[in-house]
Amino acid sequence: MTGSGAVAFLVLLLAATRARVIATNVLQRITHRLVAVIAMRAMNVVMVMVVIVVAVGTMYVGLLTHLGTTPE
Repeated sequence: MTGSGAVAFLVLLLAATRARVIATNVLQRITHRLVAVIAMRAMNVVMVMVVIVVAVGTMYVGLLTHLGTTPE
């Protein structure tokens, strides 16, 4: 069985909750924190991609304007 460590951890916590080892609200808090971490990582990746696209676009426009001018 393959999967991420976070998913395996959630499955373990779910089994412990069903066995009444830990309370349901503890599972809810842990799940909320894991989802928040995953969402922040996804947002960081999106922001890095936006910065890269803007930087490449700026360099491309700068190169086009530089090549478009004729030195006298």
